[in-house]
Amino acid sequence: MTNIRSMVRILVLVAAGATAGVAFAQGPGYGPGQGSGPGYGPGMGHGMMGGYGSGLVHNMGPGMMQGPGAGTMRGHGERMARALGLSEDQRATVRQIMEDTRRKNWDALGQIRSERFKLREMLRGDKVDPDAAVEQKRKVDDLQRQVMRSRLEARNQVLALLTPEQRERVSALRQRHGSRDRRG
Repeated sequence: MTNIRSMVRILVLVAAGATAGVAFAQGPGYGPGQGSGPGYGPGMGHGMMGGYGSGLVHNMGPGMMQGPGAGTMRGHGERMARALGLSEDQRATVRQIMEDTRRKNWDALGQIRSERFKLREMLRGDKVDPDAAVEQKRKVDDLQRQVMRSRLEARNQVLALLTPEQRERVSALRQRHGSRDRRG
């Protein structure tokens, strides 16, 4: 009985340590995805596609609108394409926009992770230099704004592909999604 209790305690400690490690790796004050920090104005939270940038496109991950494979439409992206009634040509164009944006942002996203790491290390010191920490945070913010601009440009490109009816559907889906977010 004692051995089982000891093993359970060890497993609980290991799980807690793993969870804490993931939490610390997230960085200071940011939610999922890049560019989710304060200062982006109203409507820049979760967008219709579950990402950031207030609308149609997610955070331009490896696939179209968060699909797991480059150039694919799976999961949420496929459901959205069906809900909007996208033609095959529209789907192909959206996939290309998403892939181009992913490639464009790849280096900046890596730099954001690196600069966040530097900021975390600065903040862990016994005595923090406020000027250096603020400057480091400015670097992170500048990179995030760069990525955000690229994502919003991609969003605008995607919206430009839609017919007026499809844009109306996007608006209706945003309103419905937004009401779910407010319920908390």
